[in-house]
Amino acid sequence: MNSLGKASASSNGRKGSAFRKPSYKRSLALLSTSGIVFGLGFSGSSPASATTPAECIGNEITPETTGTLAARKLQNVLNIEEKLAVGDDDGIVCLNGDFALSRPVDFHRHAQVYGIGARGESSITSDSSVFSGLLNSTDWFDIYISNLSIVDSDGPAVQAGNVEVVDSIFSRNTSTVYQGGAIYSAGNVTISSSEFSNNSATTGGAIYATGNVSISSGSTLSENYASEDGGAINSLGGVTIQNSTLSGNEALFLGGAILGVGPVTVSNNSTLSGNDAFGGGGAILGLSLIHISEPTRQAEI
Repeated sequence: MNSLGKASASSNGRKGSAFRKPSYKRSLALLSTSGIVFGLGFSGSSPASATTPAECIGNEITPETTGTLAARKLQNVLNIEEKLAVGDDDGIVCLNGDFALSRPVDFHRHAQVYGIGARGESSITSDSSVFSGLLNSTDWFDIYISNLSIVDSDGPAVQAGNVEVVDSIFSRNTSTVYQGGAIYSAGNVTISSSEFSNNSATTGGAIYATGNVSISSGSTLSENYASEDGGAINSLGGVTIQNSTLSGNEALFLGGAILGVGPVTVSNNSTLSGNDAFGGGGAILGLSLIHISEPTRQAEI
């Protein structure tokens, strides 16, 4: 597994990425709200979204049902990896049911992973603490995740380049020695209509990204914890929160909900509530401009 402590990563083999690098312009604005935010710096644009394939014909798999529990878990891994093996196009896999894994699924091209059924009905999980992660790209390929629950991972549940998550649930993923309990991204992270709860890590309890992070469309990040900085999010780029809720997140040092090196923007009826950091920035600690627009609800400290 690659060292997750690095601030940058190789983009080997990456092509056709759905994200564009933001362009920033200098701003002289300074915003400091006691107990909520602290920062100064820049303003800019957020990543673009990827296009979702229309269907999963020929790419659906169900959990293995024969053999011992250990054999079934291993076969689940192999069945998923077969769909995401090396290839010129995106690898697509549609999961129908609950998949317990014996080790991480390694993918070696850009991947699209879908859950079938109502939200939360299909999942990837582990009941073992002997391996790190559930969906890993050591080559830093991009991944798109839709309508899937990813729970109980030891180590970053997803390790990839750019990461986009739609209508999904990440819960109880724990990374005791690495950044990002749910997601470690060597690029940009885009989250919409999703829930991240009770994830934990050293920094970025739910999400750690070397690029930009965008949270939107009614997403919720709650009760995530970092033993150092960024209870829910630690981003080396910018952070944009729109029409979403960050509540009950906690960091032992800085940024109870968010630690952002780049600009942080909170807008469109977002809610910041009950986040805490013992070192500073109860909800947000930023090293650049922090912009909070009305009618954002701030129920901090």
